[in-house]
Amino acid sequence: MKLQGIRLLVEKFDETFSFYADSLELEVTWGKPGESYASFKIGGQIGISIFTAELMDKAIGVPAIEVRRCADTAVIVIDTNELDVLYRKLTAKGVTFVTEPHDMPGWGNRCAHLRDPEGNLIELSTMLLEEKWEDELREAAKGYNR
Repeated sequence: MKLQGIRLLVEKFDETFSFYADSLELEVTWGKPGESYASFKIGGQIGISIFTAELMDKAIGVPAIEVRRCADTAVIVIDTNELDVLYRKLTAKGVTFVTEPHDMPGWGNRCAHLRDPEGNLIELSTMLLEEKWEDELREAAKGYNR
């Protein structure tokens, strides 16, 4: 098996399309506003796509789900080498963040969180230098291929 990509089921297709294409500036590999499917290149072989929730409901034979999200069950993690620069750029475009960039020494990264127009949680992340990691993380990381 091989992961093909991540498909987000959305109600606000055009707004979500604009968020990924215009705000995050991901390369559109398929689709356009007004359609029901679009995909975006996000690095490497794996991409992210959006698909109207109504069509997926029909495809799997269930009635439309009125409330799709009551708690976060997943997060889209996007690596960036320039987290603070990207944060300022997106903030200038009017993107609202849940958290500002902050160090997470227990995780070994610096991150900021935001949501797309559908409420999907996104983490923008960059690795911290190992000397900034918590001792417990540094110890736990020994022996793992990184």
